[in-house]
Amino acid sequence: MEWIGENLHIFWPVATAVFAKQGRGAIVVDTTSRPTGEGHPFGYLPQAEIEQRDDEDIKRMVQEYDPQQEFVVVMLKPNDHISTYRVQAGQRRG
Repeated sequence: MEWIGENLHIFWPVATAVFAKQGRGAIVVDTTSRPTGEGHPFGYLPQAEIEQRDDEDIKRMVQEYDPQQEFVVVMLKPNDHISTYRVQAGQRRG
């Protein structure tokens, strides 16, 4: 969670921009790779693709998060481990 917090300035703008275009989903970070030497590669996986996966925890988090102030991060880790976090990041508007 500390590493996610340190990178919140990158993840939150991406999560809100892609949500506006594609809807619900999750940021997926591959912590096993650093091809550029400047950080881990990441992308946005839309809810439709998440629903096809066999991970009920990720599906539930993506269905339930509040995109006005939260986003979901899936971290791919060594030895096929996956950690998923529902992160509070933004301010509620309105």
